[in-house]
Amino acid sequence: MKKIYLLHVILLSFSGLYGQCTALNQYPLNAVTPTAVWSNIDACNYAGEYAVVNVVAGNVYEFSTMGIHGSTISYDTELTLRNASNAFIAYNDDYQLTLQSYISWTATYTGTARIHLHEYALFSCSSNSICSNIRFRVTVPGGGAAPANNNCANATPLTPNAVCNLTNGTTAGATEDAIPDPSCDPGSINDVWYTFNSGNYNTLNLTVNLGTASFIGVEMFSSCGVLAQNLTLGGNVGNCDFNTSAPDPTVIGGLAPDTNCAFRLFADVAYDVAGSFAACLAAPAPPSVAGDGAGVCAGQSVALTATPSAPGGTFSWSDGAATPSITVTPNSATAYTVACVDDGAADGLLS
Repeated sequence: MKKIYLLHVILLSFSGLYGQCTALNQYPLNAVTPTAVWSNIDACNYAGEYAVVNVVAGNVYEFSTMGIHGSTISYDTELTLRNASNAFIAYNDDYQLTLQSYISWTATYTGTARIHLHEYALFSCSSNSICSNIRFRVTVPGGGAAPANNNCANATPLTPNAVCNLTNGTTAGATEDAIPDPSCDPGSINDVWYTFNSGNYNTLNLTVNLGTASFIGVEMFSSCGVLAQNLTLGGNVGNCDFNTSAPDPTVIGGLAPDTNCAFRLFADVAYDVAGSFAACLAAPAPPSVAGDGAGVCAGQSVALTATPSAPGGTFSWSDGAATPSITVTPNSATAYTVACVDDGAADGLLS
C-alpha cells in the first residue's frame, strides 16, 4: 500500500513560502502520542509526509532527525510544524550546521499538531521514498516524570473499605499502555493503573475527586490487558465509563467476591486536561429497612420496606422476594434480611 501511494506523494508536496513546507499525505494514519523518552513517530515515514501528534497545552514537544536523538536519516532534512488547521508554527533546516533538523515547541493549546518531513534536494520541500524515522518526545512542566503507576505492571493497590480513604493520583506525565484504546473513549489517552481485591463485595463505589484534572474516565480489567466481563458501571452494562463524575461515585456492579481486579483511570489527550485527582473504593452504604410498627403479635401481618442508599439495584429478601417491599406474618420472633445488590446489605428484625 505504501509503495503504491508513494507515486502520488512525490507530486503532492509543495512549499508555500521558502522555509515552510507542506505535505498533503498523512502517515501513520492514526494520531501518535509522544512519551518522556525519545522514540520514533514511525519506522518508515517518507519525505513528503506529515504525522499527526497529540499535544497538551503547556507541555514541551521536541521533533528531531538528528543522530544524537536516535534518528538514522542521512539525507538533508527539513521539518515544519503546523497546527490542526495547517497554520504555520515552526520550521527548521540544517540545525547547528548539520544536514538534520530539530524543533522544540511549547504547546499553546490542547489538541493535535502536524509535523511535516521533507528533503532539501535540488530544491526545498522535496519528497523521497526512503524509510525515515522522525524522533519525538514530550516534557511535562515540573519535571515531566511519569507517575509511578504509569503502566499496569506497576499499578497502585487500593483496598476497598466501608468508608472512602482517598489516594492521591495524577495523569500528568502519564502515557498510554500498549493495549487498545478504551471502548468508551477511543483515541490517545494518559492512563494510570490501580488494582484491588473485591473481598466480600459484589458492588463497590469508585469515587474520583478532581484536582487539576478536568476529566477522568475508568476502564475495568480482570488482569493487565484483559478486559473485565459481566460488569455494570454507573448502572450501565460494560467495563468502561468515560466520565467518573457523572454519577459520582461510579457504582461498579457484578464483581465476583474475593477476585483480583485492575482498572485504569484516564484522560483523553485531545479533549481533557491531564492533572491531579484523588480516588477510593468503598462499599455502598446499606439500605434502610422500615416496618409498619415497632412490633407485631404472632400471626399479625406487617409490611417491610427496604430503601437503598442510592437509586437502582435489585432486592433479595431472605424469604425469596425480589421487591422493595414485602408483607410477612411471623408466628414467632423472626429475622428478615434483605440485600440490595447495588447498594450493600441490611438486616431487619421484628418480634
